[in-house]
Amino acid sequence: MATETRYMYSDDDLVREANRVKELVVQSMVINGLTDDESAEQFLREHAIIVVKKGWLGSYIDKALGLTDKNDKRYQIIKLQ
Repeated sequence: MATETRYMYSDDDLVREANRVKELVVQSMVINGLTDDESAEQFLREHAIIVVKKGWLGSYIDKALGLTDKNDKRYQIIKLQ
């Protein structure tokens, strides 16, 4: 018999974990020789992953088109200024 496990994460938890993954991917790229340390550090300083909730317009359009995606959160990578 299959069982289902559910976890509840806050938006802050999701952002923190997404940014940890970003750091691990960049670290792996350095280890595998795909980038140098300086470029990796610059990327990590200048970019962040955030969680964005779908706004009222996006929800309205989905409803009008009959889309049933219940996940109203999206990940986006942004460049910090």
